[in-house]
Amino acid sequence: MQNDVICIKMIGGDDLIGKVLNETTEVIEMEHPAAIVIQRDQSGKMGVGLAPWAPFAESGRVTLFKNAIAARCNIDSALENEWSRLFGSGIQIASAATLAGLS
Repeated sequence: MQNDVICIKMIGGDDLIGKVLNETTEVIEMEHPAAIVIQRDQSGKMGVGLAPWAPFAESGRVTLFKNAIAARCNIDSALENEWSRLFGSGIQIASAATLAGLS
């Protein structure tokens, strides 16, 4: 799997981000799935927050049945970095601009 941290849209409406541990034709096992929450910051601008989803799952692992998933996509590095900082290894991906010294 090229990018193992993905975004999933559940048929119930939840948007989840998490690391794929295993995938079969029927299920996706994710580690530390987090709900993506759209919220306003103190200045009134809209932003994205992450909240634990199924926080009581043993070892942070959740099995999602594919028939409950409406869509899935890869995510941009900024959101993946935020998930990694909060729930994952803490390792962050540098953008090309950062590596070139542009930001």
